[in-house]
Amino acid sequence: MAIRQVRLILGLAVLTGGMVASQILPMLAPDATGAAAEDQPAPEQVSIAGVTPTPTATLAKGNDDFDAAVVVSGLLPYSNKQETGPATLQVGEPQPCALIGGTVWYAYTPSTDVLLTADTLGSNYDTAIAAYTGSSLGALSLVACDDDGGPDLLSEISFVASAGTTYRFQVGGFNGSTGNQVFNIDAQPTPTPTPQPSGPAMSIAIDPATTEECSFAPPGSICVNAVGTFDVLVSADVIPITGYVLAQAWIDFDSSGIVWSSSTTVWPDCDVATDIGGVSGNAALQACLTGITPPQPPSYYQGILFRMSLSCNGLASNSVLKLIPFGTPPANNNGALYVDGDSVPWIPNVGDDLSVTCEHQVPPTPPAAPTCFNTGLGDANGDGAANVIDAMFVFQFVAGLRPSLACPDNADVDGNAVVNSIDGSLILQFAAGLISL
Repeated sequence: MAIRQVRLILGLAVLTGGMVASQILPMLAPDATGAAAEDQPAPEQVSIAGVTPTPTATLAKGNDDFDAAVVVSGLLPYSNKQETGPATLQVGEPQPCALIGGTVWYAYTPSTDVLLTADTLGSNYDTAIAAYTGSSLGALSLVACDDDGGPDLLSEISFVASAGTTYRFQVGGFNGSTGNQVFNIDAQPTPTPTPQPSGPAMSIAIDPATTEECSFAPPGSICVNAVGTFDVLVSADVIPITGYVLAQAWIDFDSSGIVWSSSTTVWPDCDVATDIGGVSGNAALQACLTGITPPQPPSYYQGILFRMSLSCNGLASNSVLKLIPFGTPPANNNGALYVDGDSVPWIPNVGDDLSVTCEHQVPPTPPAAPTCFNTGLGDANGDGAANVIDAMFVFQFVAGLRPSLACPDNADVDGNAVVNSIDGSLILQFAAGLISL
């Protein structure tokens, strides 16, 4: 079964002000036959582990309406060709993308979890395709929708289908266009994510250049300015042996104390045409592939993959940052953090969570300026007494070892407007009780 394309699919995605990505998976789509089921022998029966083989059903006619959907059964792949000129848009029928119209319906229920791919390859017009769950038009939940994901304005969707769940396929044309339509569906066993044997495969750290010395938090804390921005660095520490073609990271943070600012990919093997990022509630995402179309070159890079900039909300707080592994709420992340060169998803172990303290930084208190006593001759350092220390300061100043004196007027003991070694000697004599000043 040839791999046709690998691409990032945002399954069940909703764009609401910021980018919400609830599923990013590399999908594999097999070649379609494009042959009509009526005018050829039954499609080649390819066994898929765990899918129960049953006879291919005779195609139902008039699958224009939802309730008259062609029920696909038996082994996949399945392909059907029909003229959709008479097809209409049923009252209450959803149009999730491409102003889909001129639609016909299919239904398929897998007997085990599979990776389903449905497409319109072989059609002769601008198509659109959508998949749903639900038993009636008024109770449908969108799984995926595509307009031009395939070549030549044709459509393709891929998603992981659950055993025993019936999926309804709405197949039509862009803005209601019709023509000779070919509908293909195929399945592959779901890849089993492989845990790393030991050690963190990815980890997060705070860029030290964006932290500040703690004013109130205990020693060892990570402190950032409550009115500033700091950067979270996501690193690839241990990678799959075969390299990886997809890397992504979900960072969960405490939305009561931290807000997302931006995300940047620094992974040198990222193809910028596939670089995506955004935020969903209190989770930030960044992901990239090494290429748009297969075979993507594997990357063996170890180091910083992504830089995510976060900001404190102006209040003092303590927040926990987490790198979310495969399938873990609250990010609703259904994608592995790595996918290797053989299209196998990996669940990397992740490093420790990070506790970040947002503080209002207290500026350091400048040292108090010494008080010079106008009558305190010899008191060169302004501590209120003339003694050998003042004499030493004067000698250091004269020798160029001290840039200045705190009280130069007091150091000018002989009153000649110049501080020199004679003043130092006079202060020493005063300290020894030999003279008075």
